[in-house]
Amino acid sequence: MTIIQEIHAWSKELAAWQQNAITRLYANRILSPQDIEDLYALAKTEVGIPDEEQRSPIKLQDAEVAPLANPISIFDTHCARASIVNHGDFAYVPCGLDILEGLVGACNELRTQATQEKSANAPSDAAYAALEQERQEDRRLDAALDAARAERLKKIEKANACFRDGPPAQKLTLLEAKPRKPVTAWPASLGQDVRGASAIMVSTRIWQADVFRKYIRGQGARHPNPRVTVESVTDWLIQRYVIASTELTSVRVAVWDFLSALERVGYLRRRVRQEFEILRDVLCDETEVLSPETKARALETATHGVFWARDVADESQFWSAVRKTGVHVAPSDARMLLSAWQDAKLRLANEAPYAGSVAPMLRIPVEKAVELLAAAGVFVRAVA
Repeated sequence: MTIIQEIHAWSKELAAWQQNAITRLYANRILSPQDIEDLYALAKTEVGIPDEEQRSPIKLQDAEVAPLANPISIFDTHCARASIVNHGDFAYVPCGLDILEGLVGACNELRTQATQEKSANAPSDAAYAALEQERQEDRRLDAALDAARAERLKKIEKANACFRDGPPAQKLTLLEAKPRKPVTAWPASLGQDVRGASAIMVSTRIWQADVFRKYIRGQGARHPNPRVTVESVTDWLIQRYVIASTELTSVRVAVWDFLSALERVGYLRRRVRQEFEILRDVLCDETEVLSPETKARALETATHGVFWARDVADESQFWSAVRKTGVHVAPSDARMLLSAWQDAKLRLANEAPYAGSVAPMLRIPVEKAVELLAAAGVFVRAVA
């Protein structure tokens, strides 16, 4: 058996792409760049990487391998390569051995290509590294903000504790500096007798001046449309004066009554439910507070063109009006109003005085009282 026949028999156990390489080498003795490309595609196909050109391996058939004329002769016409080497010696490579040499070269070339392609297609962690760096920066920033926030809260609590521990005279002295008015010049709007005030454990003059300083004074210069809500003031008072959570409802009622009182004297105007718009953000003198004459004119204006309705308002209509207007009505006040509306003699009275009596009962401006009574079906407005 010749060398080429031995190689052919041995190649039948090789991978299909290697058999195809031997077939190409048998025909041409060298592999072209296209041959290498085809073999690389065939090799990848065998490990599950599809070939878009759908190339298939061609194997060398037994009939294609021709035996030598003289099998025992090593010097024959099928000598693959001959050359003169050092000192004039003659060297040659028998037919077949050059095929093995070419196969080894093809294997090395394909290994190099596969290694390069693997490196090129390996997932890069550069993007992940940048993302992780960004996350670490965010965490550092969050930690810094948390630390700053904790330090700020610590300072606030220290200031609150210092304020709480001081005697009433010291509290009033501290509060005088904010409105820039001595306590003796404070209007009656600071120190309102309101429901639930006992839960705050300091005089109404102190905590109401404190709320005015914190939420009303100077807000017009800080915000284009300054607002204050019952909820925000309540939460702050509970923290400021360390009020038990069981007193939450009482504090909320006290705040509601105080802000409603400020609305009646022109500092605030209720917008929706328990949110108030700040109209005046500085303390005014007592003479600047609405005079009885001004209040009378406001009542006359609010009740102009308003008359008693024929039908008696029912309870469901009343509570619907409460929700619509955002007026806070205590259950006891609701029972009193509904009971009064059942009395037919009520409609013999003048509308304006009745609206004027409802306003202070509910601690709302007379305009709001008329709005509530009209929505509840107690009043009707004349059609122009």
